[in-house]
Amino acid sequence: MYADINLAIKKDSHALQREQVKKIRLISFSILFLVAFASILIFLINLRFSVNSIRRDQDKAIQKITDNNQTAARIFLVNSRFSDIDFILKNRKKNNQTLGKIISLDSGSTQVTELSLAENKATLSLFATSLSDLNDSLNAILSSYPTKEVSDILMKSLRADATGFTVKLEVILR
Repeated sequence: MYADINLAIKKDSHALQREQVKKIRLISFSILFLVAFASILIFLINLRFSVNSIRRDQDKAIQKITDNNQTAARIFLVNSRFSDIDFILKNRKKNNQTLGKIISLDSGSTQVTELSLAENKATLSLFATSLSDLNDSLNAILSSYPTKEVSDILMKSLRADATGFTVKLEVILR
């Protein structure tokens, strides 16, 4: 009789062991699945947020900032040039108007053969076929002197040749 009981216990122990093995296998497969899922998740996170990836992102951001800084520097330079040009145009003397007045005063018988403009002076060369025409032009220019734009008129030279007379004037501008 004891033998039957022992056999029954042994039979039950095999079934119990099988159930325990099934449970252990189920638990081990679950843990294996969790470890595999966690490994894949860690791999993807490492791939997405790796040190090299972060460095690449930083380099891209720095490149964009540098491009924007270069564009901003170019815009600043252009604006600076415009403001400098505007300042020069507002503050420079209106020499073209002064010279236009001086040139318009000479009579029709004289010709302006040379005209040069320096910082504070203009040099004119007048040509006429007779001294009286040259004199009339000089008198017309001198009659308008002094003005707000002209401080002095100097006669630098008077030259005569076979074709006519040339006088070189230096007009000192204010």
